[in-house]
Amino acid sequence: MGCFSYMCKKCGEPIICDMRHQQQDRVKIWLLRGGVPMQSMEGLYDSYGRVINDDSSEAIEWDGDWDELVDLHYNDVPGDGWAAVHSRCMRSGMAIPTTVSERDPDQGWLIEGEY
Repeated sequence: MGCFSYMCKKCGEPIICDMRHQQQDRVKIWLLRGGVPMQSMEGLYDSYGRVINDDSSEAIEWDGDWDELVDLHYNDVPGDGWAAVHSRCMRSGMAIPTTVSERDPDQGWLIEGEY
């Protein structure tokens, strides 16, 4: 399975998780159902739809069956799945998203010449 890669709902830029260059963005992610936030988490993005716990350096898991959550995200309903925003973008003020984030075509990797 490949990475789950997103564009920030606020600034439209990719959420980076590029282990090759050891760069990860801090992000807040919401799990949406019908446009309603059901869960959220914030931390360094792990490129698999989760964040890293600041205290333990391990991924935080979503409540619920992972396969069902992935199916929810990929059901092509705009209000079902994950919405992600850079933590720095949240500081400038933003309402909680009600639609999922667009996918990053570069899979959260830095593009040559941009680092």
